[in-house]
Amino acid sequence: MFRQIFKNYIRFVKDGLMPNFIGDGANPRYNSVDATFWMFRALGLYLKETRDYAFLDARVQRKDTQRSETVLEIVSGVFDALKNGIACEDRCGSRIQTVRVRTDMDGLITAGDENMNLTWMDAQPEDGSGKPTTSRHGKAVEINALWHDALEMMADILEQRGGVSAGRSYRALAVRVRQSFQRFWNAEKQCLYDVIDGDPLQAAQVRPNQVFGLHLLEKDKAQQALGTIRNELLTAFGLRTLSPKDPAYRSEHRDEDYIRSYHQGTIWPWLMMGFVQASVYAYGLEETRRILIETGWFDSLDAFLNDDTTRRSVPEILNGCCEQPGHWNRKGCPAQAWSVAAAIDSVHTLFEYLRGTNVSRVSKKAETGIWYQMVVKDFKPPCYSGSHIEYITKQGLPKLAASGVKTIWLMGVWENLNGTEPFAIMDPVQVEPSYGTLEELKEFLAEAKRLGIVVLDCYIANHVSKNSPLVRQHPHWFIRDNGQLVDATDMRWAWGWPTCAQFDFLNPEVIAYLFRVARYKLSLGFGGLRLDAPLGLLKARMKRNWYQGREAEVDRMFPQEFWAMLIADLRRDYPDAIFLAESLGTAADRITLEACGIDFTMDVYLSTALFDVLRGRTSVWDFKGYLEYRLFCSFLNPAVHAFDGHDIRDP
Repeated sequence: MFRQIFKNYIRFVKDGLMPNFIGDGANPRYNSVDATFWMFRALGLYLKETRDYAFLDARVQRKDTQRSETVLEIVSGVFDALKNGIACEDRCGSRIQTVRVRTDMDGLITAGDENMNLTWMDAQPEDGSGKPTTSRHGKAVEINALWHDALEMMADILEQRGGVSAGRSYRALAVRVRQSFQRFWNAEKQCLYDVIDGDPLQAAQVRPNQVFGLHLLEKDKAQQALGTIRNELLTAFGLRTLSPKDPAYRSEHRDEDYIRSYHQGTIWPWLMMGFVQASVYAYGLEETRRILIETGWFDSLDAFLNDDTTRRSVPEILNGCCEQPGHWNRKGCPAQAWSVAAAIDSVHTLFEYLRGTNVSRVSKKAETGIWYQMVVKDFKPPCYSGSHIEYITKQGLPKLAASGVKTIWLMGVWENLNGTEPFAIMDPVQVEPSYGTLEELKEFLAEAKRLGIVVLDCYIANHVSKNSPLVRQHPHWFIRDNGQLVDATDMRWAWGWPTCAQFDFLNPEVIAYLFRVARYKLSLGFGGLRLDAPLGLLKARMKRNWYQGREAEVDRMFPQEFWAMLIADLRRDYPDAIFLAESLGTAADRITLEACGIDFTMDVYLSTALFDVLRGRTSVWDFKGYLEYRLFCSFLNPAVHAFDGHDIRDP
């Protein structure tokens, strides 16, 4: 699809400029300079992800000349035009203007004049009777950051196709641009100028466009700039377009001053893409995630996607003073493509192991249908003389298969405390003797497979019972406080499991053991794992719960999240294994889990939403809206909708 869209757009390139608006194709608008540079970025990302350099030889029928040229010929022509200077005619009805863009002596791109704004902050009377509200003519900060990156991309392309010498001139110009870019530093305000060699008053305003260029600074300066941005522009929903400290700031976007308030303080969600990239460069992934959790950005995304008024999407703008997602500004559109695209791009950046994987990967075995939670200790009538597992195999499975059950989550089959506490594991590889034998378990798994039912085992990696033989055999595997075993938990200082001992995840023996246990379960014939209390094994939780002051050790032990490492390891030998995660927690927690390669997360809110309707607390339309929300979210990660907790008792 990228190939098709990209080829369709670049056929409209004229005099070195991409159109800002195509419409029906009869009269494209060329009143923009940034469309060209975002085109470069899109191509660079595509080539980086796919290595599809053959695409550069695809042919395109030019709209202006009707000539057939390759993608690379058109792109190279754009670079040549930018270097030599562009004078492109733009028509809007009867009004004609000449758009001028050129490379200055310092290598930076300069564009427009005091009567013409060619960047995305383009608020200006449509008839051209007034000057732009945000006068950004000259050398705009984000345009020149994108210009630098485009030159590096072109050098890479030419070197890949023709050797190092082919890209040398582009590489040299990129170096000069980077050096000249340092002129954007505003020492007084500890951030970047929005524009240089243009309107000096507006250029010094604190605006968000600088986030796209912070990677061209030394990290200490990038951190200083991000400090200013966080203090003056960052919100839970996106970045403000102007600092509230500025006299020109408009906290609300209204009809009466529509042109003067559109980019003068409004919050634009799409800008978070640049903030996330800059923050990861300056602070690293972990600190960036912490900042976004603290700011409330993950929760705001969750709220947008659960809001009927935004079409369960991400809106265009919010007022600069906005405090609630539902209060997005109705003068903008409720669902905007670049807001959504930027959110997805940011999630991929924050959870980098998503790249190169299909986020919505679902095993072929994981069909839609009924999933059944089976509590082994409760799945047998008192009058039955055989074992629990035998009863499940002979009596339970046929009934479940006839009922349309496709997947079973088997809970509590392993040896546990007194045979009554399935989550207080004594031995995670020994069948609970009061339930049956290992051979009976294997027969159960074989019969389920014959009936077309996938069985998931409950995988408890966080802890075992304090009475487990593991505690006596390997005392150094567990966290202690003054010599005493601490209570296991996935949220310390809030609550815990007093009968369970907490594994020490900085002990490599523990990690190796947990990997072996997971492999053993799949080797028996389980079709996958249901991950119990997975939040406790996220790096951020580990650091808060157990390893304050030892955060670097956690990062060394886990270059990726524990779950991402485990799932990647298991899928090498069990590619069809299914992973279901308990997913209570914040939106950030759920996104982190889903990013680890998990197939399904448990949605425990469906029953609550339905019962609220049945009890008259909410309307049926609220429930309908919730279902639409879940359907929209399923493109990221399918959900298993749970109507009960761990206390299902009837077969």
